[in-house]
Amino acid sequence: MIAAAALAANYFIQLTVMQPALLKGEAAGLSPFSQYNPHGIFIALEDLGYLMMSVAFLFTALALNGPTGLERAVRWLFIISFVLAAGSLVGLALIYGRHLDYRFEVAIILLNWPVLIVSGLLLSLFFRRAGR
Repeated sequence: MIAAAALAANYFIQLTVMQPALLKGEAAGLSPFSQYNPHGIFIALEDLGYLMMSVAFLFTALALNGPTGLERAVRWLFIISFVLAAGSLVGLALIYGRHLDYRFEVAIILLNWPVLIVSGLLLSLFFRRAGR
């Protein structure tokens, strides 16, 4: 829910506040709010949203403790995804420090989207079999 709230707020504000303001030429003071500012609020909101999604993956993995191969596969996919997400934040922060910019955003999106796709397929198979 935290991930969904952070990401929904981020995109909703960009669409309903930033876009009309920019189209009307009201750009004064909007730099921290621009999605193109690597130190802006929207990059931070996306980082938070996708990081919370990784935390949700971890907690979902802890809930999947059944013996089936599909459950184990999803569990390990979620655990590895969380470890890579947390590790990339720490690693990139150590490497780039205050110049982290959009690097973590790109890394976490590259991690989370394939996990969402693969886990969606695996979980659909799991629940289909469980429903029989």
